[in-house]
Amino acid sequence: MAIAVQTVPPAAQAAMHGSDHKPGEAVDAARLTGFAPMTRISTSFGEVYAQALRKGDLVRTRTGGFLPIVWLDRILLDAAFLARHPAALPIQIRQGSLASGTPLRTIEVAPAQRLAAMHGVATQQGREASNLLAHPGVFRKPETGLSYTRFHLGRRAEVRSEGVWLITGPD
Repeated sequence: MAIAVQTVPPAAQAAMHGSDHKPGEAVDAARLTGFAPMTRISTSFGEVYAQALRKGDLVRTRTGGFLPIVWLDRILLDAAFLARHPAALPIQIRQGSLASGTPLRTIEVAPAQRLAAMHGVATQQGREASNLLAHPGVFRKPETGLSYTRFHLGRRAEVRSEGVWLITGPD
């Protein structure tokens, strides 16, 4: 089901550096990908909160190198939207709840954000965060409003957040 998202007020749109998302654009709530604001991503500057990422920042990839962010979007979800579409609420993965004691700190991601396989084995598809909800330490976090930062590096890549590899790429 595609729905319209209440996005940034016109006065604040200029602050959305690099965003290609348009107010009122249809978005499938259950298919949202991205990172909650305080989820840290490994970059050439160190660990950076998703809300602080900008186009051009160099992000660490699983192959060991760094690639620049070539596209970045922020989707803002208000209380009314989240009340109507609880499937859009973030998935919180608590510290140490996955394999090998990861994540190193709690992370929050959009429901359809894909996690790559653990133990150094990459996969093409990965596993959606919402599919981990039955796992201890993983749950849907109630929110009254939030934003998801979505980005890609020009191609499919696996990026690191608190020891967990997450798949990002052009849709």
